[in-house]
Amino acid sequence: MAQRFEDKSVLILGGSSGIGRATAAAFVDEGASVTVTGRDPEKLQAVHDEFGVLAIRSELGNLDETRQAVERAAEASGRLDVLFVNAGAASLGRLAKITPEAWDECYAANVRGCIFAMQYALPFLVEGSSIVVSGSVAAYETQPTVLAYSTAKAALQTAARLIAADLAPRNIRVNTVVIGPTKTELYTRGADPARIALQEKAFADEVPIGRMGDAPEVARAVLFLASDEASFVTGSELLVDGGHLRLSSTRKQS
Repeated sequence: MAQRFEDKSVLILGGSSGIGRATAAAFVDEGASVTVTGRDPEKLQAVHDEFGVLAIRSELGNLDETRQAVERAAEASGRLDVLFVNAGAASLGRLAKITPEAWDECYAANVRGCIFAMQYALPFLVEGSSIVVSGSVAAYETQPTVLAYSTAKAALQTAARLIAADLAPRNIRVNTVVIGPTKTELYTRGADPARIALQEKAFADEVPIGRMGDAPEVARAVLFLASDEASFVTGSELLVDGGHLRLSSTRKQS
């Protein structure tokens, strides 16, 4: 296998489980020196033990912890070549039920923390480096039960395009991977197996490919955007959703 990231330093914010963990494994397989952050010490230790990555306990919504994590990752390799801003927090609630506290918590993780993480990384990102932001099809959908999360992701994805324009003169590319229904621990944690099966069936009926995605599929898209293969790609949004966002209406009509 080609080692696209040999001698490259990669920081994954939110890399202890799910998509972040799968992406960490993929970067390690391709020769990168990887640092991951997360909130759960046991999961961080497991990722460290399995892949040999530097694992730092840090919550993206806490700016002091985020700054310290970025600085530690950069100090370990002397530079940053790739930043994958993957951490975030889901939030449920319609307009009549959402609380200011839940709204602020969602935006702290999904917008404020992500944007300032990119700012903190700026002194360490070398020319030709890449930032990949974890977006969501929720930014474009009209599910009223995820008001805070959907609007937060929309704000982050808009910010990523603006930051791409800002950093283009430095030859730092910024792209978003827009993720559709994907099987992760967050999706299955604590849920009844029968309920999980029903939800998977519901998603499969909505996705033109006929199934949910898995974390390694998203990871491969992240690696493409971070690699030199995407050297002329910035300010873009790569849909990794099985056609859910663009093709679902066509499928329903057929």
